[in-house]
Amino acid sequence: MKLIRYRLHFRSGLVTPLQSDTLMGTLAWAMLQHYGEGELSRWIQQCEEQPPFVISNGFPGDLLPKLIMPSPVAVYGKNTKQDMIREVKLNKQRKDRKWLTIKEFDAVRSGRDVDWEEAGNPTVVRMEPHVIIDRSTGTSLERNGLFDIEVEYTQVYSLYVRFLDSSYQERFEELLTAIGQVGFGAKKSSGKGVFHLERVDESLAYLDECKDSNGYALLSNCVPSRHDSMRGYYKIATKYGKVGENAPGGRHPFKRPLLMIQPGSCFYSPSLPPYFGTVVRNVLPENPKVVQFCFGLTVPVRLPKSEAGEDG
Repeated sequence: MKLIRYRLHFRSGLVTPLQSDTLMGTLAWAMLQHYGEGELSRWIQQCEEQPPFVISNGFPGDLLPKLIMPSPVAVYGKNTKQDMIREVKLNKQRKDRKWLTIKEFDAVRSGRDVDWEEAGNPTVVRMEPHVIIDRSTGTSLERNGLFDIEVEYTQVYSLYVRFLDSSYQERFEELLTAIGQVGFGAKKSSGKGVFHLERVDESLAYLDECKDSNGYALLSNCVPSRHDSMRGYYKIATKYGKVGENAPGGRHPFKRPLLMIQPGSCFYSPSLPPYFGTVVRNVLPENPKVVQFCFGLTVPVRLPKSEAGEDG
């Protein structure tokens, strides 16, 4: 199994968050367009048995998600009151952080002392006006014809992909390159979400290797299968998805809400599973063929002993 890092160099703002399940759905539409319905059906069937590849969310720059695990108990010793106050303030700042640098991530997941760095603010978010088009006339509405949308600007996102079937790598890169040329997500007709794909040839030991690991962390939005461990530390959020614009039939594009485990969640396991999650069916009431690819990319971590005294 090969783990590869890609950089997505964006040439415009991003409206739709670069989440793994959304990107997998976009890849599915691209596969349908390039290779036909038969090939897409074979891919879905293969994913239900074992996905040929799993992907992470897109992370800004060289950052990774903050891991959800118990914080070590602070030992102040003979520190002065000022030192204690300073440490409490720093812990508050670290608690509020969404991202970790590569060095911080590697230290936290290995259970080592962390030399905290300044991650900075990797993204710029702007509210931009857009025009509502009257479909009957093809022109903008005379009243209330403008609305604001949130656009995120980041020059580079990192995407991690584990190929369980190496024969899919070339096809994956071809499809993702095609998506980047057209644009990813909402407002691509207005030039949003356009990017250039770069494969990074580097050692990924900071993700793939962890001494004395007893669990794993997730780098994706995902839904657990009945076989997945749920003993650990995790965060969930409700996703209100929307089907791609190419979906045939139906009066509305909205999928059923899904409870999804968030990146950074950690679970105990004696071994590293190649992936987490499953294919979710019946997400669109009016089109049973539409599925959600809710797989998670796993990386090994060293978790603290559980309350029951177990170590994984």
